[in-house]
Amino acid sequence: MVLLSLTSALAGIASTSYQQVLLDIKNDFSVSWWLVTFSVSSAHLATAIGRLFMGWIIDRWGERRIIVPSVLFFVLGALVAFYTPNIYWLIAGVFIQSLGIAPITIVTTTLISSLFSKDVIGRKIATSQTISWIGPLAGPLIGAYLAYYAGWRTVFIAHILLGILLLLPWLIRKTFLIPATVRPHAQTNKVKNNKLIWISLVGGLQFFVLFASHTLVPILVRDHLGLDARYAGWVSLSLGIVSMMTFSLGGKLSDRIGPTYTTCLGIFVLHSAQVLLLLTTITSETVTGITALLAGSFLLGLSSGLSLPAHLKLIVDFFPDNKASALGFYKLVQYIGGAAGPACMGLAIVPWGPFWTLIGFLSVSITLTIPSLRGLGTTPSSVRPSKDKPISEKN
Repeated sequence: MVLLSLTSALAGIASTSYQQVLLDIKNDFSVSWWLVTFSVSSAHLATAIGRLFMGWIIDRWGERRIIVPSVLFFVLGALVAFYTPNIYWLIAGVFIQSLGIAPITIVTTTLISSLFSKDVIGRKIATSQTISWIGPLAGPLIGAYLAYYAGWRTVFIAHILLGILLLLPWLIRKTFLIPATVRPHAQTNKVKNNKLIWISLVGGLQFFVLFASHTLVPILVRDHLGLDARYAGWVSLSLGIVSMMTFSLGGKLSDRIGPTYTTCLGIFVLHSAQVLLLLTTITSETVTGITALLAGSFLLGLSSGLSLPAHLKLIVDFFPDNKASALGFYKLVQYIGGAAGPACMGLAIVPWGPFWTLIGFLSVSITLTIPSLRGLGTTPSSVRPSKDKPISEKN
């Protein structure tokens, strides 16, 4: 579980470190903001595509055959991005990176749900999310400091080295790669299919706003507040720290009060974060702007910490027999939303400015989230004594 979680952290390291160097890439290649933010969207789109058929494949072939090829593709994409002569090859390299590492989070969740009993799955998923959040935690500092002292291309050297470092344990301990027992693919009824659609829409809408906000935060720090890349890295780091510290809270709440109520709480916190970012865009005082930005980043991280374990537990609860396929569909919709967010941000920020862009995102999010949550309905919380031993040990 720990090794899988660390391997899935590569995705977070890649995305958050890359977001810190967008301004440097724009200036280096002399391209528009839309094209630069589209490179972020292409990464999220690749993540969605990489998970499109992965649930179906895992249900039939097992999880462990996917791991080594995923990491190898991640390293290959980093090489392409490092040697890129223009923005288009850079987009291709980032796309390959994200496409390669995308299946790891599904593999991690399905294996954890198979190893532990139902009453502690929420907390175990949260523990895994906490470990994997080392990626978003370290990524902003890696990107910001490497860009400041050595140039933005060195960020991809860090990706290559980390990918090789995490690939070695899988190759050395070949027993880790023995295929898991292949599970029969179960059909879901119409009610469950509707639930999957609503869960996925909620996840997609949240990532639409969340990823757009993640992209905007470094721009606000450097463009609006006039600070350099190092400060942008520390602000993004605070967001990752809060997420990492609150995943356990999200997992516990999902086990206790139910994942649906926890999801609603996460959405409310996300909208509150948008309001604080709005305050950052209208203030002329640096201190007030930084305070509002830090508070907004705190709530963005809290929203992630509450929502992600709740979403995954909803999938596991509703689809115990074909959770890999359900997770694949959920992740697809989730990252389509994540891909659309930065692209829309890049299109809107120049003609509208940060304030009206955030107003638009907040309006769209509230308008679409309410019917999605009502369609999702409620699921009863199953509060049972906590037993942390894996199922195999209990038997």
